[in-house]
Amino acid sequence: MSNSSRAPWISALLAYFIWGAFPLFWRLLHDVPSIEIVAQRSLWSAVFLAGIIAYYRRESLGAEIAAGWAERKILIPAALLIGTNWLVYVWAVTHGHVLEASLGYFICPFIQMLLGKFFHGEKLIGTQSAAIGISLFGVAWIALSDGLGHFPWVATILATSFAVYGSIKKPTAGCPGIPPVRGAFFEALVLAVPAFAFISTEIGTFTTPVFYGRPDFWMLSAIGGVLPAPPLILSSSAAKHPPLSALGFLRFLNPTIQFALAIWVFGESFSGAKGIGFAFIWIGAGIYLGSQYRRAKVLKGLSTTTRLPAAA
Repeated sequence: MSNSSRAPWISALLAYFIWGAFPLFWRLLHDVPSIEIVAQRSLWSAVFLAGIIAYYRRESLGAEIAAGWAERKILIPAALLIGTNWLVYVWAVTHGHVLEASLGYFICPFIQMLLGKFFHGEKLIGTQSAAIGISLFGVAWIALSDGLGHFPWVATILATSFAVYGSIKKPTAGCPGIPPVRGAFFEALVLAVPAFAFISTEIGTFTTPVFYGRPDFWMLSAIGGVLPAPPLILSSSAAKHPPLSALGFLRFLNPTIQFALAIWVFGESFSGAKGIGFAFIWIGAGIYLGSQYRRAKVLKGLSTTTRLPAAA
C-alpha cells in the first residue's frame, strides 16, 4: 500500500480513536456540572474556530456568519441537536454511564439508515433491514431485561440526536453541503450565546462556583473547546479519498473503544443480560459491515469495467 493510499486510513483511524477516547478526558471534570462543561465547551469552540477562520481563510468572520445565517434553517436546528448530544454525552461520561453511551453510538448507524429510507428516498436491501431489526431487538432486550435496570434513555437520545443531526446536514440536490468549518463555527456560535449568558450570570453573582478558582478547570475547559477540531479535520481529510470498504467498520470503532473503556477502565458493571443484548447488536453490526463490504466490491467492479481504455 502506497503512502498516498495509506493516508486516508491513518486519518480516519486517528479521528475515530480520538472520538472513542473522549471519555478519558471528560472524566477529568467529573466534579463539574455537565451544563457548565458544555457551556464552556461551546464558548471556547466558538473562540477557537473564529481564530481558525480569521487566520487561515480569506473570508472575514462577518462573511462567514452571514453565510451561516443564510443556512440557518439547517444550522440552527443542527446546533440545538448537537448541543443536546453534547450535554447528554458529557452527563453520561461524568456519571458513570459510558457503557450506555457506547450503546447509543452502536445503534446510531441503524437509525441513520431508517432516516435515509423515510426522508431521503434511500433504499434498504434485505441484509440492511435484517441488521436494523436484529440490532433494535438487542436494544429492546437490554431495556426490558435487567441489563440496565431502566429504559436506555441516554443511548436513545444520543443515537437519535446524532442521527437526526447528520440527516438534516446531509447534502442533497438542492443543497450540495455546508463547508465543515463554517458549519461547526456557526453551530458553536449559536450555542455560545446562551453559554456566555450562563457563565456571565454565574460570575456576576455571589454564588460563583468554587471550581472557577481552579487553574486546571480553565485549562481543561479551553482544551475541551479545541479537542473536537482535530478529529473533525482528520475525518474530513479522509472523506476526500475514502476507503469505501472501511467506512462501515470505522463507524463502529468509536463505540467499541468506549465500550472497552467502560468495562476495563471505568469498571462499569456488565451483566449477562447486557452481554446478550450487545451480542445481538454486534450481530447486526456484522451483517451491516458485510453488506457495506459487498457494496464496495460491486462499486469497485463497476468502476473497473466501465473505465475507458487508454489512448494509444
